[in-house]
Amino acid sequence: MRELGHVSIDLLKMDIEGAEYDVLADMISQRIPVKQLLVEFHHRWPQIGVGRTKQAIQALNAAGYPGFLMFRPAVKNTASCNSSIE
Repeated sequence: MRELGHVSIDLLKMDIEGAEYDVLADMISQRIPVKQLLVEFHHRWPQIGVGRTKQAIQALNAAGYPGFLMFRPAVKNTASCNSSIE
């Protein structure tokens, strides 16, 4: 980003099969400014679990990445909420 003279990312979309948690942690630690963040969380996988998604969302909120979260629990009705998982 710096090399190209960019100061922020307008839109960042992630569907990276469970690697999103590490990428988000790096993004937060590097303080990369993102205007709109779209993430497909893979908490339905037993080795990840919903707790990791909750932690990632809390970390994003604490770092100042406000947002709206929409997720679809495995095959059940789509649920949407503002920055939390019900």
